[in-house]
Amino acid sequence: MYVDQMITEYFMTKNEYGYSIIRDGTVNIVPEDKNIHNPSVLYFILDDPLAIRDLNFYYRDKEYLNASTKHFLKQFD
Repeated sequence: MYVDQMITEYFMTKNEYGYSIIRDGTVNIVPEDKNIHNPSVLYFILDDPLAIRDLNFYYRDKEYLNASTKHFLKQFD
C-alpha cells in the first residue's frame, strides 16, 4: 500500500466513512489537525484485549456466493 492510500484510508475513517486497520506509523505522519483526537476514532493495539470485536456478516440465503466469498466466510464459522 502506498503512503497516499494509507493517508486516504486514515482520513476516511476519521470522517466516519467506516473503519480500518492501519499502521501506527500512518497516524504519526498525517498532517497536524486540531481534530486529530476525534472521539469517533479509536486506536487499539492489535494484541490488546480491547481490540477484540465480534464480526457479523449478512447476506441473503438465496444470493449466489462465489467460491472466494464462501472461502472467506468459512474462516469465521
